[in-house]
Amino acid sequence: MATYELNNHGVFSEHDAKSGTVLERIRKAYAKLFVTSEERRAYNETLSELQSMSDRDLNDIGITRGDIYRIAREAAEMKRVKV
Repeated sequence: MATYELNNHGVFSEHDAKSGTVLERIRKAYAKLFVTSEERRAYNETLSELQSMSDRDLNDIGITRGDIYRIAREAAEMKRVKV
């Protein structure tokens, strides 16, 4: 729903209350892509590193093979920031 607001120059301009300015929407989209790629990178690195370990090494750090995907998801979630 578009509304009209008085800007700093005393001119009414159309403003979409849900999406913000075009520049703000672009910034949010870029930030979301960056976060998504950082999350994916953290997930893949963690998954690869843990999968390459032996069962004995995994046991030494207190995890099982069944924990690997959960731990990789948690590593990815730690990279998440509010956009």
